Amino acid sequence: MADRQLRQTKRAAAVLAAQLPTLLEPAATAGRQSLAHLIAIAEAITSALAVPTRTAPQSISQLLLAWGECKSQRSATICQVAHGCNERQLRERAASAIAAAQQALTTDPLPPAVTSFVGPVRLSDLIAGLTVSLGKLAQHFGARLDPASTQQALRALAVTLEERYPGHTIELRVPPVTAVQLGAFGEGPTHHRGTPPNVVETDPDTFWALCTGSLSWQQARDEHRLRVSGVHADQVSRMLPVIKH
Repeated sequence: MADRQLRQTKRAAAVLAAQLPTLLEPAATAGRQSLAHLIAIAEAITSALAVPTRTAPQSISQLLLAWGECKSQRSATICQVAHGCNERQLRERAASAIAAAQQALTTDPLPPAVTSFVGPVRLSDLIAGLTVSLGKLAQHFGARLDPASTQQALRALAVTLEERYPGHTIELRVPPVTAVQLGAFGEGPTHHRGTPPNVVETDPDTFWALCTGSLSWQQARDEHRLRVSGVHADQVSRMLPVIKH
């Protein structure tokens, strides 16, 4: 099991290491704040990998929740990075930060858990969470993550829902990326074998928009971007958005 987890972490790290440099030019085009945000993400990777830990890690659900709660702190960090530097200097710092992060992510062996700025976390969860952050940043300046990073971010969001709402009442499907089973606030049947009677299916773009709060459940329903069956399936709307930052 440990070897399997390590292989999965190495694959996730390689995906993130490949994605980072592709966002440098779009961020530079978008301006100082976008560059500073990209720097903050890259430097967070390097800093965390420098501090491995044996402390019991928090879950990815707890990690994303903690990030949302320290939004003002993260904004202050980004402003501090941008302050006093022109765009050329910021671009150079971003390139350097990305190179350092890539080196850290491809170091062997990788630690199973690290100390992030919100506490101890499994490295695989930190990578997944930062991939979500990169997706949000890319969306801000009109770019998209590559397919491997997109899948990584969407799976992280689905796992977060699964952790926050455990159960077997609703099956949430995002083909071809992932599928998870969720509870229904104690109101629905608990299904033990096969497919639950309540199913929600949507496409990756809609799932991303719902999880990040850029699309409401009702709007997605009105635009026929959801396929919903079962009396409890609409309770997924109460679980969204996943992140509020």
